[in-house]
Amino acid sequence: MPFLQPRRWQGKSKKLGEFIDTDAHQRNSSWTCKPNESSGQHCLQYTHPDFRHRASQGCDIVVAGKAFGCGPSREQAVTALLGLLGIVLQDESLYDAALDDRDISIDFATNVVSVGGRDFAFRLSRMEKALFEHGGIASAFRKFGKRLFEVMAAPRGGEG
Repeated sequence: MPFLQPRRWQGKSKKLGEFIDTDAHQRNSSWTCKPNESSGQHCLQYTHPDFRHRASQGCDIVVAGKAFGCGPSREQAVTALLGLLGIVLQDESLYDAALDDRDISIDFATNVVSVGGRDFAFRLSRMEKALFEHGGIASAFRKFGKRLFEVMAAPRGGEG
């Protein structure tokens, strides 16, 4: 049985720039932090020092430009933003509409992001939807083990 995620997320936008690389998520001075909570306390501290405070105040939906998460693959960068669901939109005007502190909602039933009085369609792959429905990769791995990707990519009733 899938993990029951809310079908609609609502929050405030926190706008970041373009080309936010993994070193910005978590700088090497804090790479020794092991617990996820500790990693999150240092997230973006050098490039966006107000990020953690703003997130704690309700700016909890990140809107970033091109190449968010580019750079070296670092476990610390991933754990610093644990739970982040990446949605790529083709309509770049979302970036202009999603100013800091703006109300933003993501409707997973209709695949629409709403911000600034405008709606923006997005797509999730079958695997992204399945992972989301199971509460993320860690939760799905606990349930399916090494069969995770086979199960996540399998066609569902009526699909493909």
